[in-house]
Amino acid sequence: MQTEKEDSTKMNLFSFSFNFIPSKRKLVSKNIDAIFVPALCTSWNGKRLSKLCEQSVIVASKFAKKHKTKLILSNSNLNLGKLEKKYKQSVLRKINFKQAAIYIMPEEKVTNTYDEIERLCELNKKKNFRTILVVGEKWHMPRIMFALKKKMHDVEFFALFFEAKNYEPINTKPSLKGLFAASKPSWIVYNAVSYFLAPFLVKK
Repeated sequence: MQTEKEDSTKMNLFSFSFNFIPSKRKLVSKNIDAIFVPALCTSWNGKRLSKLCEQSVIVASKFAKKHKTKLILSNSNLNLGKLEKKYKQSVLRKINFKQAAIYIMPEEKVTNTYDEIERLCELNKKKNFRTILVVGEKWHMPRIMFALKKKMHDVEFFALFFEAKNYEPINTKPSLKGLFAASKPSWIVYNAVSYFLAPFLVKK
């Protein structure tokens, strides 16, 4: 993870440009209305969160806990969504996170990153968050930030990303997509290609 000591947790806040590699401009004193954590699914066998997903939930919840910020956790797997939510609740209990998290659940239209963003848009029509911090894995983040900024013009987005500690296949549909998470090189390639396709995939 990009590092700057903040109590016992090391983390940095960054804004993203529209380039694939995230810029390193530090976010200095900003009021964050909510934290959004895109889904990174369960493990291949569905018996736990994927390592990428668990790491993103931990990073986001620690920040939310310290700053008493609303936490939005997205779940995108149609078949395992309720189980994914249960696993995330378990992670929050382990770190003694007592705030009520908001869960975006996998209904029929939530199947990928861009559908998640649609659901976030729907949620924000009710909540009216003006600034949202997005937390996720480094190589997954650029296309998410691109899509969010293109879709939600009235919201100011900032990013907190971490370097993945481990890679493994994840349980997603189609299954081939989940295999790209098995190693760092394939994960980077997949997200780089997805980033350049993002302008055509973001719903208007």
